[in-house]
Order: sequence, then C-alpha cells, then structure tokens
Amino acid sequence: MLLLGKRIEQFAQKRGFKPADLAAAIDVSLNYVYKLYKSEHLNTELLQKLSSALDIPMASFFQDDGASAATISQTGFANVSGTGNRQKIMPGTESTGHTNLSTNTNDLASKLADCEKDKLSLARELDITRELVRAKDEMITLLRSSRDNSN
Repeated sequence: MLLLGKRIEQFAQKRGFKPADLAAAIDVSLNYVYKLYKSEHLNTELLQKLSSALDIPMASFFQDDGASAATISQTGFANVSGTGNRQKIMPGTESTGHTNLSTNTNDLASKLADCEKDKLSLARELDITRELVRAKDEMITLLRSSRDNSN
C-alpha cells in the first residue's frame, strides 16, 4: 500500500500535473508539494483541494488500485542471534492476527464516500433552513411594521 502522498503524486502525474502546476492549483508552495508527496496524513481541507484540482473523488486517494498486494515491513524484537527480526506482512493473508488492509482501505473509502454524500445533503438542508429563517425574520419585520403603522 502506498503512502497517501505517493498516491497523490501518481494521480497528479497521470493527469499531466507537474509539481509546480499542482502547487498553483491548490495554492501552496512548490516545496510544500514535495513534502506532501512524502506525507502519510493530510487534513480533509487539503484533500478536498487536491480532489478538486485533480478532478477525482476524494475516496480515490484511499482505494486500492488493484495492484499486487502491498508489503509492509515490520521490525520486531531481536531474535536469538541478537539481530532485528524483519517480517513481511501481506495484506489479505488468512493467518490469525494479520489485518486485511485492502479490505479495511476499501471499507474506509466507502465510508468516506458515504460521509461526503451526507455532507452534501446536510449542506442543502442547512441552506434551506437558513432561507426559512431569513423568510421568518422578514415576516416578523413586516408584522412589526404593520402593527406600528396601525397604532
């Protein structure tokens, strides 16, 4: 599984973005883009900017691209000979204790997509509520002025 920043770099390259182009598109410095390519964690606002600039759904940053299973190296406690213990963990293995990272990533991407839909729906509801409040305030103002004129 690739670092988030590495995935972003690949998406940018596939869409013909040079680092300077991406920096301009998301309004950051060129140095920041290079740091971003090495990042594992990014805030949601930046991911939204990247999603918009690259014209891809935000969930794409978290989806497995179908390539062969990623390998994660894990350094454990020293073994008998005193050297570090290096293990290769393959996501999706059936042995007990190993997490299926591809499935977890896909689940998270699906949940993120659902949250994005919910966010849009809630934003629409908020806009409607604001409009209703504005109309109510306008009605109160009219009723007050009507009452004041009749007195």
